Amino acid sequence: MTDERIAGAPGVPPRAIGPSEGGSPCLSAGQGRPFADATGRQIGADEPIVHNELIQPWKVLLVNPRHASIVSQDLESKGYERYLPTSKELRKWHDRKVVLDIPLFRGYLFCKFDFEERVRILQTFGVVKILSCLGAPALVTEAEIDTIRAMLASGLPCASIPLVIGQKVEIICGPLVGRIGILSKFKGKDQWGLVVNIEMMGRSVGVPINREWARPLSK
Repeated sequence: MTDERIAGAPGVPPRAIGPSEGGSPCLSAGQGRPFADATGRQIGADEPIVHNELIQPWKVLLVNPRHASIVSQDLESKGYERYLPTSKELRKWHDRKVVLDIPLFRGYLFCKFDFEERVRILQTFGVVKILSCLGAPALVTEAEIDTIRAMLASGLPCASIPLVIGQKVEIICGPLVGRIGILSKFKGKDQWGLVVNIEMMGRSVGVPINREWARPLSK
């Protein structure tokens, strides 16, 4: 998933969920007024907020790549569970080599939060958008996060791999969710498409899609 992982029509790109899209703005601690949590309980300005992370799925934040670590720290200080997966890379600096922790998904960060608190999330320095699909936040399962953690902990080289043209994919978002086809270019170099081959007729049918709607299928 990349951009903000949609008005409902094919080809219309996902949109960011901003502070003005429904619900009342949430005040962050330190603004001098109480903050209401997801249950409606009033929390004082200086009282730490306790989030029920056991029932919260992971959501995806688009963040400024240069400030991803700062965003992660700020969200943690606000009481949110967040995950910024990093992999070790060897970089050469002038006359020496150093091993750096580089974000696995450049510009993205996983976080657990109640959707009613989205304004507070968006007010965090460095947060650009909340990845969304059809007006709802894009969700990542606990199993997927656990798999990423296990891959990084294995000690094996780990890298983020983009989708490629000609790859068999499943649509996981949008009006074609659940459908399977071939990823292709569609009416222009900047437009992605989903193609279904009708082999007996020697023809194909294709529709424009957003790249974030697709996930690769194993061969």
